[in-house]
Amino acid sequence: MENIKLSPSMALKLKTRNNVNRIRHSSPKLQEVLRERCRERMREKRGQLFNRNRFGLEINSKNVQDTLTEIVRKELNNLATTDLNPILNPFFVNEPLDPEEAIELEAKILDEEEQWILEEYERMVQEEIEILALKADQQVNEVICPICQKSNLIEKENKVACESCDFVLNNCLSVKEVGCLINNCVNIHSIQCKELPGFLPLFENDKMSLYLICDECSTWTPII
Repeated sequence: MENIKLSPSMALKLKTRNNVNRIRHSSPKLQEVLRERCRERMREKRGQLFNRNRFGLEINSKNVQDTLTEIVRKELNNLATTDLNPILNPFFVNEPLDPEEAIELEAKILDEEEQWILEEYERMVQEEIEILALKADQQVNEVICPICQKSNLIEKENKVACESCDFVLNNCLSVKEVGCLINNCVNIHSIQCKELPGFLPLFENDKMSLYLICDECSTWTPII
């Protein structure tokens, strides 16, 4: 009788089933060990599974499923073949699971780990959103000094000041508010004039004022 040659995929499925048959189905400890091993492998491959681009994270569902299946089968094999001595390998038993139980165990672990990796992906996306929001907030709060254009303005003792020059605003505005007022005035000027404006500080009425000026269009506009 000729030997029947199995396809690679069928041979792998049979090998996986045989490995599962060597593991105690009812052991909660085993399943926990298997989960942790699979998740550790998935964490190692997380950078490959979650592709980053300029717009954030992307996930390839088929790639995740294929990788997860490969990892689960490999870890099942590792647990089943680590040592045949029951003392050294408490997960080894002589009583195998039937084929349906073996398939059920693999499917259960796959379902659990697929759900876990999707939750991990959602967590990473949320973290990235929070990081981007934090960076955006920092950028809004960072305003370059309009006079020297060397350092960012800072808030100090109820004043907005520059550390590189003597520019100080003592009208109790925040750096964010100063930045918004400057940007609004610059945007309005840009509608009617393409030249870059300048800024002029003037001390008047016991406080520092800031003006937007432009020689090209003769603009002299108070900002603060």
